[in-house]
Amino acid sequence: MTSYQRKGDDGGSEAHPHSLREEVSARVGEAQEAADAARREVGEVARRTSDESARFVRENPGLAMAGAVGVGVLIGLALRGRY
Repeated sequence: MTSYQRKGDDGGSEAHPHSLREEVSARVGEAQEAADAARREVGEVARRTSDESARFVRENPGLAMAGAVGVGVLIGLALRGRY
């Protein structure tokens, strides 16, 4: 029995290519809807994070600079022995 055949009531095989096509189409549609919802959610979280980061830097410029310098020093120390 192939993937698009289903066992009939009489024990024989009956092909249902339209049913399979409809099933696959419905599943693809569901997957696209889920992917679109995830993309929207990720976009919203990224926008919110960016807005919060920009607000933090505006409100705390000295602390933001100190953090950037600290991260730069750590990266420099980590890469110092590699190159």
